[in-house]
Amino acid sequence: MNQTPINPDLDLPALAERFAAHGRIQIDSFLREPAARDALAALENEVEWAFALRVGDEDRLYSNAEWEAIPLTDRQALLRAVNRQASGAFQYMFDYYPLLSSYHARTGPPRRIDAMAQLVESPAFLDFVRRVTGSTEIAQADGQATRYRAGQYLTYHDDHARRERRFAYVLNLTEAWHADWGGLLLFHDGRGNVEQGWLPRFNCLNLFAVP
Repeated sequence: MNQTPINPDLDLPALAERFAAHGRIQIDSFLREPAARDALAALENEVEWAFALRVGDEDRLYSNAEWEAIPLTDRQALLRAVNRQASGAFQYMFDYYPLLSSYHARTGPPRRIDAMAQLVESPAFLDFVRRVTGSTEIAQADGQATRYRAGQYLTYHDDHARRERRFAYVLNLTEAWHADWGGLLLFHDGRGNVEQGWLPRFNCLNLFAVP
């Protein structure tokens, strides 16, 4: 990309100060507005979503064709089992798109979603995160796209399954969301109480230390 899509008007010293105080931060207007709009349009119109969930300790991923090929009664039984597990253990159920692996594996013409994969791997993004977090050890970033439809979820977890992971991020591209609909990013204390909850907002980058 000739020009980084990151908003050049962001006050990096102020963002770094806020992050240092709390270990997490919400950054509004993270991307230039045209880049954010292009990313949203690409996710809405270009992406072939798969369906991701866990069955026991097994991660499963179904294409639309694979999911539809399962008999309805079997699908319903599987979803009931997944939801039972979610009541007492880590579980997830959402639409999934492997942003980086799809970008590197595709041999066809460029697409608008490519800009998001390029951003995640770009020196500009890594440098931005290093400067906000104060960590010079950050060497790479990964990324996937997730879409939550009615009844889908991601339960409580600490994002520390990969021990080399230092920070996690979520770039929200959701418009006109209401807290009563759920979907908030929640941070819990040692007793399980919610210390802070962040509403999905369009073009908002959530960045936080893990675990």
